[in-house]
Amino acid sequence: MPPVSKKKQKVRDARAEMYRDLLLKAGEAVFSRVGYAKARLQDIASEAGLSLTTFYATFPSKKDLFTALGQARHEELVAELRSIAGNESALPDRALAAAIEATVLFYTSRPELLRVLLRDGRNWAQDESLPRKERESWHAGITQYRTILRRGIECRSFVDQDPALLAMAIAAMLQVYLAHWLEKASSDPEPPIEQLTATCLRALKRPET
Repeated sequence: MPPVSKKKQKVRDARAEMYRDLLLKAGEAVFSRVGYAKARLQDIASEAGLSLTTFYATFPSKKDLFTALGQARHEELVAELRSIAGNESALPDRALAAAIEATVLFYTSRPELLRVLLRDGRNWAQDESLPRKERESWHAGITQYRTILRRGIECRSFVDQDPALLAMAIAAMLQVYLAHWLEKASSDPEPPIEQLTATCLRALKRPET
């Protein structure tokens, strides 16, 4: 078989990327509408305007699609956290509050993603508990929290402790608060931004002397 020309390969790669994007958008729509467990591959393919054969050529399974969707959306969250952490003119407590708000709104606007992450029993404070492909985005997000915390420690706003440890503590609190929100969301859909921010800042604030 003759080798594929660069032009043809470029067209194939562009088509594959287009199919991937269409299926990610369709998957997010179907997962949000009926939930992960009830989502059918045929429904996702139809939503994307593609055949089931094309679905399998792009993603081997529903879980693979869901994992790819989570990674893609987490990259958007990391980009927002990076922007917040990179604003050195912001006071550390305000930057931390903004990061917590961005994280909470990210998950509460995607309850099905949150439900699967919690159901899998992952420990948000330890990246070793995550699948290998997800560790990089998790680490990137935690790094932004560490940057904010380090700045707060340097200007004596936050307690003088290891910023990596403090970032993991915040990740653990995020998991607890979001799990509680998901359980009560049908009766109280308000995201726990204020409560979580207040709890974190109380734990981090350096005692006045």
